[in-house]
Amino acid sequence: MNANMVISQSINESRMMLRRREVVFFSVLLPVMFMLLFGSIFGRIKDENGIAVINYQLPGYLVMAVMSVSFISLGIMTATERQYGILKRLGATPLPRSVLILGKIAAILLVVAAAVIVLMALGIVFYGVTIKSSPLDIAVVVLLGMLVFAVIGLMVGGMVKAEAAPAILNAIYFPLLFAGGALLPLSQMPDWLQQVATILPSYHFTNALIGVMVRGQGLTDVWPNLAALAAWGAGAILIAARTFKWE
Repeated sequence: MNANMVISQSINESRMMLRRREVVFFSVLLPVMFMLLFGSIFGRIKDENGIAVINYQLPGYLVMAVMSVSFISLGIMTATERQYGILKRLGATPLPRSVLILGKIAAILLVVAAAVIVLMALGIVFYGVTIKSSPLDIAVVVLLGMLVFAVIGLMVGGMVKAEAAPAILNAIYFPLLFAGGALLPLSQMPDWLQQVATILPSYHFTNALIGVMVRGQGLTDVWPNLAALAAWGAGAILIAARTFKWE
């Protein structure tokens, strides 16, 4: 695989993604708005262990940012490019499909990295959030979550029509976000919903981030969440391999 080709495609994909204002809004600005709003309300409230509630909320905002760009934005862009023949035309060029996918993943990684840095800096500077784990552990969890939701986004985007993609992806995104415990504590939800939530990828992503960021756990401590998250990614790859349409 030509490294220069991957870099060039990554730059092109990044430019196209950053031109979409909704990508920047939903992946960076909206999570920041949530943090500012709820941080001003719950920023000084602490749990029974003396940990400020905002510490538990920050991982949820990271999940929100990652899902916004890797699931919704990538899914919509994929559906649009497929329906309007862009993927077909690219497939007719010497550009390998693997390079195209890697370029999209690199563009997502750029936006996700910016969102994570902004949110964590905001939490630490303005709300005194304490990060108990190493940056490497956090990066591994975020990267795995990004890859899994990117695969799911590609899977959905490869099956639905462009005009239906925003509605379908959002209809999946919001239940995953709320039922997975990213924005609301699961303890405040009905028992049956708590049972359903433990199956969702957003639940395992959120729990893994809370484990490393708030509880100071290592990757070996949150491996059940990481394994479940990876299983969702593997399942999405198998489905996408059978159902993805390039035109």
